Order: sequence, then C-alpha cells, then structure tokens
Amino acid sequence: MNAAFNAKRPRSIWVSLALLVLISVALGSFNLRDADSFAAEDEPAAPPPPAVETVLLETKNLRRWDRFSGRLAAVEQAEIRPLVGGTLQQVLFEEGARVEKGQLLFVIDPRPFEAALQNAKAILTSAESDVELARVEFERAEGLAARNVVSKSLRDNRLNDLKVTTARVEAARAQVTDAELNLEYAHVRAPIDGQIGRAEITVGNVIEAGGNAPVLTTIVNLDRLYAEFDVDEQTYFRVAVGSDRALDGEGGYPEVISGRQIPVRVSLGGEQPLDFNAYLQSFDNRFDAGTGTIRARALLDNNLGLLVPGVFVNVDLGSVTEVPTLLLPDRAVNVSQDKRFVYVVGEGDVVQYRAVELGRAIDGRRVVLSGVEPGERVIVNGTQRVMPDMPVLVTDR
Repeated sequence: MNAAFNAKRPRSIWVSLALLVLISVALGSFNLRDADSFAAEDEPAAPPPPAVETVLLETKNLRRWDRFSGRLAAVEQAEIRPLVGGTLQQVLFEEGARVEKGQLLFVIDPRPFEAALQNAKAILTSAESDVELARVEFERAEGLAARNVVSKSLRDNRLNDLKVTTARVEAARAQVTDAELNLEYAHVRAPIDGQIGRAEITVGNVIEAGGNAPVLTTIVNLDRLYAEFDVDEQTYFRVAVGSDRALDGEGGYPEVISGRQIPVRVSLGGEQPLDFNAYLQSFDNRFDAGTGTIRARALLDNNLGLLVPGVFVNVDLGSVTEVPTLLLPDRAVNVSQDKRFVYVVGEGDVVQYRAVELGRAIDGRRVVLSGVEPGERVIVNGTQRVMPDMPVLVTDR
C-alpha cells in the first residue's frame, strides 16, 4: 500500500503545480485589467476651451486728426506809447478792464500844446491878413501896368509878394494842424477794443516821445485768438493740397484747396480739459530748414474769455475730407511693458497674437495704424484666460 501511495505522490505534486500556475496566470490577467480600468477612471478629462467674446473689426468714414503742440497768440494787440512828451497828469482806466476803441486812457499835461495851438492860429491869422493885402496890391499894380502907368516889373514884384504871403499861409495852416495833433496826442486813447493791462507809468512822471518813448500799457483783443503750431511736410501737403501725395502722376501739382475751412480743435490739459472749435486760417510762406516744419495758424473764438495769449495748447488738425478709419475698442488692447497687442481669433477658432500701433482715442476706441485688418475678430472679454495658439469658444456668434 505504501508503495502504491508513493507511486502516486509525484503525479499529484505535478498536478498541484500546474493548477497553481493556471491560477496565477488568471489572477495576473485579472489584476492587469483592473489596473487599466482603474487608471482610465483616475485620469482627468481634458478641459473645454475657454469662452471669449469678440468684436468684428470694421472701418468707418471719419475725419482724420493729427495732434500738434501750439501756443496761443493775439489777433489784435497794441503797445500804447506816447507820441508827445510831457508830464503824465491822469490815468483813466482800471487794470484788467475792457476798453473800447477811442476810449481816453491817459492825459499828458495839455497846456503847452494848447499854447502852441493858440500861437499857430495867431500866426495863421497874420499870414492870411498879409495875403489879403498882397492880393490887393497885386490887383492894383496889374491894372496900372495894363494902362502903362507903372512898369511891368512893379507888377511882377507885387505878384511875387502875393505868392510869398500865400506860401506863408500854407505854412501857418500846417503849424496849426501840427499843434492840433500834438494836443490830441496829449490825450492818449485806445486804438483797439480789448482788455487793457496795467499802467506802466504813473501820474506825475515826465515821459518822452520818439525812439525813447516808454510803453504806457498794452491792450489785447481777446475775442479771437490764434493757435500757432508747426506741422511736418507730409501733413502740410495732405492738408494744403488735399492729397496724400505732393505730385500727381503727370508731375504737376493738384488743385490747391482754397476757401475751404479746415477744422481744428484746440484743447487745454488739466483735470477738466477744455475744447474749443477753430479752423485753419493760413500756413507760413516757407519751411524752417532746421526743423523741416512750417508754421500754421488757426483762428478760434474766445467767447467765454477763458483763454489768453501765451498759453500752451494741444492742436488737433482735421483732414480735408472723411477717410476710412479702422477703430479698435479700448478693452481689447493689452499692454506688455511698452508694447500694445491684441488677441485675434483666427482660423479654427485659434488665438493669434498681434502687436498693434494705435493712434488717437475716439469715444472709447483707438484708431488702428497697423497690426490688424478689417474683418478680423479681436477678443474683448476673456483675454486673461487665453494664450497664443490656444483654441477658444466664441460666445458672441
């Protein structure tokens, strides 16, 4: 019996080993399938593309504006200087007041001029009396000479006396006119309407006339002012000639615009900017060789009286006609250091980076000079969630 048992024992061992191998292979394949399924369940799903809002870029016909720095200047101003010398007797205005043309401002002691006028009038009266006597003498000598009672030489002498006395009358009349002018000049009047400055000479001072005459005061008409500024050659030809090019295809100048009011906007900086409408009045007659610019002058009404000559201003010069202009919303513009850029949704709704060059602001939008084209879509909302070459979901379509 033991021999039979021992003969069967090796066979049973091999059977057991075979069963163990089969069980191990089955368990191994089960564990691999479970690991793969568990790994697939643990791996996170890919996030959806970020949602963005875009704006379709379009051009609009707008007037082009170019900005320059300028300074205000008076259209009418006058330095009041005395035309006669003497003692200043009266100052008849308040500093900073508005004066009218012909208003009396200063009185220089008129008594010497009144006396000179009286003397000139007396000389004129005497000369007129002499000429009357000379005329009578001449007429008498002429009648006697016609009857050969007196010689013709006597008649000629009487005629000469008449001419001399007549000339004295003319000289006396000129002296009277000169004396009247001097008396008038002793009463200094405003030559223009405007706002007057301070009196530079006070009562009691003796003033001189001529080349050493001092400035008594100044008057500036503030109703209208010039805004003077310098423009480059390209702007000059675009505005003055009405074309972006100076010459036409045949080598001749196009028709120069005349009689057309080119708009100008004058503005003051500060916490509360002030804008004033104006129009271009003229260009200078030559370019400055050193700067390559030409002086332009715009005319503006100063109805409120807020502006004074000498103030620095911003001058926006408008184009002759409206031109197609591409505008970009401010909220689409991103800034990195000194660069400005936008994100454009391109083909396949993939984000593209575009560096842009911008012009002036217009009602919350910026004029596009370069970087994007009409018909492209720029992202205006959601730019913080996107990067170049990233797909996005456009929600505004």
